Amino acid sequence: MITCHDGHYRRSGAGEHLMQYYIFRARLGNEMAITDDHTGAKLPRTRAAWVYDRPIEVKRDDPPRVGAGPSEIIGAVERVGYLILPKTI
Repeated sequence: MITCHDGHYRRSGAGEHLMQYYIFRARLGNEMAITDDHTGAKLPRTRAAWVYDRPIEVKRDDPPRVGAGPSEIIGAVERVGYLILPKTI
């Protein structure tokens, strides 16, 4: 078990590489965002006021969830710092 910088725990088994992300919901509308910044500072301010929802762990070989696959989530966060999705969870 590994403790993340924000105090959340995650499991790491042999060969697993878990990525810790954070889900935020738009205060208005149905949008959600995933980011690697637990404060939400990387999220676009022009779209919505964001409210923290919960942490999410993503492993590259996970099946798609929260409206996106792990490659899409990891790639977007690496490129721009976040991924915006419609509210699905």
